[in-house]
Amino acid sequence: MRMSKLLRLGNRHSSLKVALAYSTEEIFLVSPSSLYLHDITSDMYIDFLKGDLSRFDSAYTNALSLHNSRRGIFSKLSPVDCPAFTVDRVSKVLTRDGELILKKTFLIKEENL
Repeated sequence: MRMSKLLRLGNRHSSLKVALAYSTEEIFLVSPSSLYLHDITSDMYIDFLKGDLSRFDSAYTNALSLHNSRRGIFSKLSPVDCPAFTVDRVSKVLTRDGELILKKTFLIKEENL
């Protein structure tokens, strides 16, 4: 599997190279080795985060496993631990190529309005 360009986060004294970062109410980082271990590419994972990867695609299970294994950089919680971190709440993806804003609508049940 070919690795895509890496995103460098940090400053000139201390930095970290990641394949991509994404946010819900928390920020999650994905390393190239995590993508490799889950046998998916950055593009496949971004499609998963956008909701464009079919559940019938062979990469879907790997992408879901990767998503559930991530821990937020501030809370140290995974999506399994916190419902606010689910894939349908991903709002932004950051790669070396730029920032992708995901506009997702949430259904809100209105009672007796």
